[in-house]
Amino acid sequence: SIVQNDEIFLKLLLNIYKLLTETLDMISQEQPEMAFNLFLQSAAQVNSINCNKEKFEESCCIFINSAINIFDEGRYNQNHKYKMILQLSSILLTLKISKDRISGMVDNIIKCSQKMAYREDQCKAMLIISQLYFTLFKDSKKIMDCLNRARRFADFAMTNPRNLVLFIEYLNKILYFIGQDEKVIDIKPEQIEDIIELIRGHIRTIKNIPSDDIGYLEDIEAYFNNTLKAITYRKNNSNNKDYYAAIKF
Repeated sequence: SIVQNDEIFLKLLLNIYKLLTETLDMISQEQPEMAFNLFLQSAAQVNSINCNKEKFEESCCIFINSAINIFDEGRYNQNHKYKMILQLSSILLTLKISKDRISGMVDNIIKCSQKMAYREDQCKAMLIISQLYFTLFKDSKKIMDCLNRARRFADFAMTNPRNLVLFIEYLNKILYFIGQDEKVIDIKPEQIEDIIELIRGHIRTIKNIPSDDIGYLEDIEAYFNNTLKAITYRKNNSNNKDYYAAIKF
């Protein structure tokens, strides 16, 4: 019967996914980045199946969690870790599985990101994860926690003046959230002003450093000035223009 054939096909497909998991686990011993990418591709394929959602959800979670484990173990080029967080975040935004399971995966990614070698990557990771909490959960507490961590990592990363760009990325992420829903994060206009003044202070400090190698600052200042222009524009052209009007700079 058709029902029996469907059950046979379902059982066969689940066995294939089990075998694929075992195969990719073996590959990960020698080629962790390849296995990482293949686990994510496998999860995307499982996620695209529209029938028997509950039966395939477990397979999808196994693939994702296996990729997270590879990310956590760190047996690959550390310079690729930021790209891997982007890949994980992108697929989590598309998953058709329970929000509780996704939340657990995001929590694990946060723990893994604390092991990243560079403060600038840790900062960027927190900004990416804040976007996950915003898009998937509208969880104000966790969004603010990610933003606060990103701010601390940006502070630590200022041992290299080139990382001033992190503060501007941090500011733009906050402005994005406010533009989408100002009630989702607890940041007052005065706090935006403090961030703007902090960036200006760092720019002044860098300009006073006796060095010929500050050509990078031109791009950072252009990014910062464009951000300020965007705030000015929103004072007259946004749904929450009263909020932007209260930002003085």
